[in-house]
Formats: sequence, structure tokens, C-alpha cells
Amino acid sequence: MNPARALFGSLLVILGALFLLEAADVIADAGQIVGDWWPAALLAIALTAFLTNPRHWVAPAVIAVIGAGLLLTTTGVLEADMWEFLGPPS
Repeated sequence: MNPARALFGSLLVILGALFLLEAADVIADAGQIVGDWWPAALLAIALTAFLTNPRHWVAPAVIAVIGAGLLLTTTGVLEADMWEFLGPPS
């Protein structure tokens, strides 16, 4: 089985389950959950890319660092705005 396909299918199942739980009034706002946790998908993509081809580790490492930074800012662990570091200087 292709790991990238398994990851894509898992992400679709997770999204479907979230929106199904919202429709059943189990959780209040699935969009807010997706908005806060979407960088976790970047981390999963980076991990999958690294595990499938460990010789090419630079791109997955960059994606993982960016994903981790975005995840820390969207969940409120870091108070700094990640776009200040990634965007053009003002």
C-alpha cells in the first residue's frame, strides 16, 4: 500500500468524522477545529515523505518546521504571529 494514499484517505476520514459529529451536535464547530489543527496535516505529510524516502530529508524537514510553527501559533502555544517571520519585512 502506498503511504501517501493511506495518509490522504486517513485525512479524508478524519474530516468526514469531524463534520459528521458536528451535524449530530456532538461538537460545536468542526470548522474551528480544522482551522486550529490543519498544520498537523503538514506534519503528517512531512513524516510520510521522510519515511518513504529518507535520503531526501531536507524538504520534509523544512515542511515539518513550518508545520510545527504554524501548529504552535494556531493552537495558541506561541503568542507570536508566524506570518511576521515568514512574510516580507515591514
